[in-house]
Amino acid sequence: MTIEILRDVMQVCLSGHVITDVLASHPEQGSNYCDRCGSPTLRRCPTCGEGIPGAAPLAGLMPIGRRPAPQHCPGCGAAFPWAIEEGPAPAPDTLSEVLALLRRLPRAAAGAAFAAAQPRCRQVPWSPGNPLEMNRC
Repeated sequence: MTIEILRDVMQVCLSGHVITDVLASHPEQGSNYCDRCGSPTLRRCPTCGEGIPGAAPLAGLMPIGRRPAPQHCPGCGAAFPWAIEEGPAPAPDTLSEVLALLRRLPRAAAGAAFAAAQPRCRQVPWSPGNPLEMNRC
């Protein structure tokens, strides 16, 4: 047993701004052009002609707020003109990530890391009997 919810019709501009989601029950809220960007508006899927699903009316209650515009038609699955196409993720910039992590190190730890990377020399005090043992590296 399936329960079908009858939804109102949503009107959306080609840029994705929701004009109204109660167009069938309140046609006076509709517009031919978007008041934010001036783009023409749609109330039906350009591919199959099915209405864009809007608010679900409840007896005696007015919907509050607006649903976001759907990205794809529920009837045919075609993407609406405002749908965001997600491409492949950009490759990470490993060098900049490492540098950002190194910048977050405290100064003492960064200094220790720098000192550990430097060559170490053993200091041997000079004595008159052994003039060549001043520095051993």
